[in-house]
Amino acid sequence: MSEQTAAELIEDWQTGAFFLLLCCIAGVVSALFFGSLLGPIGAFGGFFVGTIVGFLFISAKLYG
Repeated sequence: MSEQTAAELIEDWQTGAFFLLLCCIAGVVSALFFGSLLGPIGAFGGFFVGTIVGFLFISAKLYG
């Protein structure tokens, strides 16, 4: 098993935190949009759909 240096480990954690933050932001924006159109149910569904779509889009951009 290969060992990572401290710098590589920190870089991996930062990338993961950035990835998670962007997915949550996509979910919140989607929840605000669908919540204004469909009410609380739309906001709830929009958060989950937005988070999943954000995850797919960001992972495609970062990892190809």
